[in-house]
Amino acid sequence: MDAQGANISCALTGGDGSFLRITSTVTTKARGVRPVTLTSIVAPQPGLGTLTALVRNADSAAIVALPVQAIGLTPGTEKTNTAGCAIFIEREAGSYTARLNQAGYVDPDGNVQVDHNVTVSAGNVTLTEFLYDQAGSFNVSVVRSGGGADLSSGVMAAHTGVTLGYRAISVTNQTTSFSFTNMFPFSSPYEVFAGTCEGNNPANWDENYFENHPLAVAKVNRAENPGAARQVIEPTTFVTATYKNGSNAATNLSGARVYAYPKTADCDTGRISMGTTQSSSGRVSNPGLPFGIYDFCVDYNGDSSTRRRRFTWTDVANTSDAGTPTMTAAFKSSDADAGSTNGFCGANTPTS
Repeated sequence: MDAQGANISCALTGGDGSFLRITSTVTTKARGVRPVTLTSIVAPQPGLGTLTALVRNADSAAIVALPVQAIGLTPGTEKTNTAGCAIFIEREAGSYTARLNQAGYVDPDGNVQVDHNVTVSAGNVTLTEFLYDQAGSFNVSVVRSGGGADLSSGVMAAHTGVTLGYRAISVTNQTTSFSFTNMFPFSSPYEVFAGTCEGNNPANWDENYFENHPLAVAKVNRAENPGAARQVIEPTTFVTATYKNGSNAATNLSGARVYAYPKTADCDTGRISMGTTQSSSGRVSNPGLPFGIYDFCVDYNGDSSTRRRRFTWTDVANTSDAGTPTMTAAFKSSDADAGSTNGFCGANTPTS
């Protein structure tokens, strides 16, 4: 209570905490005996303050009966009341950590344990607010334009409520499926796309992408596991390797290694191995890549008499292929390497 006798709500940012209202209720199992409630008002002890932790879910509703820890000079654990507040009265003034750590619950960034550092001052009420809810999950499959599962090095789920703007899953080895767990159930959906950086967001290249591809939009429901399956598209990259020996006609090349070097601003520049080309097509079997700009290197050394050749493309553009996004590589240059095995199609971005 304040000095005028009004209750201080846990939803307020603070108060002077001049008095404490203590309410005690005694019940009995005996029939016909009503509960007895006693209310009294006492002054807090000098030098002590009150810490309150307000916990709301994604719908801004109070979360009731959730344990909250106060770690500090006067530690303890309290459960949230019907207003969503855990109230720690008569705490020594000083620094505290208010902690949530409830299995199955997460904050918007997907953290189960959430700590807020606060300072309790004598005679005052200190409030800290949490956004916390039951987690959901969903699975993502990766396909390339035109259909067919495709390998990817990572998938992202973008949402303005996340501190970094997205949740990312990266893998060392490329895979065709990903699982997003411990996802906060925002009332609005996540936008899911292949890649490992915001620069791979298809909306940078096609502002209508998510409207045209509703399977790439994931609505997370609280406590729903695994939730609805999502699907993201990696544009197909048409890189064809051919080989010409002397006066013979050029033929599609089998066994050439193809590498992609990301050039999109603020994205990882580590090269991506796309596998080896097939003799029937001269292309790799998994030609999908996240939206972006790339250089490509085709590395072939079939036998001791074959010279290594490097082909470099740049300025990859997105075009339309039967209503699905496609990337077409514009040929820029080719040159020959006299058989050196060091530095050819190296880990660093090739120079033109």
